Amino acid sequence: FAASASKQGGNARDVDSMGVANVAKAIQQLNQEQQQEQEQEQCKLVLISALALDRPDSKGYKVTNSMGGYVDKIMDYKLEGERAVESILGGNKNKNNHNNYVIVRPGVLLSGKTRNGAVDLEVNQGDTIGGGLSRDELAGVCVGAMMNGAARGVTVEVIERVP
Repeated sequence: FAASASKQGGNARDVDSMGVANVAKAIQQLNQEQQQEQEQEQCKLVLISALALDRPDSKGYKVTNSMGGYVDKIMDYKLEGERAVESILGGNKNKNNHNNYVIVRPGVLLSGKTRNGAVDLEVNQGDTIGGGLSRDELAGVCVGAMMNGAARGVTVEVIERVP
């Protein structure tokens, strides 16, 4: 799920906070239904978010958050959306959901395609990196997060490693 406010799709609050929370609730409901039917497979949300959400005093956060219009406070609302996902689908409070989410915080989306595939990516936690990556690299990270059963209940930052 790639949440992002747009002229055609709604403002930051509606899309990046409330929309994300609604998707998490729908997944929670679907997983509860699957559990009642004793199905083994649970649905997992892979949310594409943004770097710097844990650094509200950073220049990138402040500039992006104060662009005004339909994207006004977008960083605040993306963080609200992430927190909603963690609360709704997190395993600590909701034993039936088993941490059925991965939050991916990509760097700036770059034009062009990957040069060397995943070998050029840096995956980190703790919101301490900056940089960018191509859209096809981001797509590969998201597919990997969906396919990997062990990737649950985590937030990761991803950028292209600079040679």
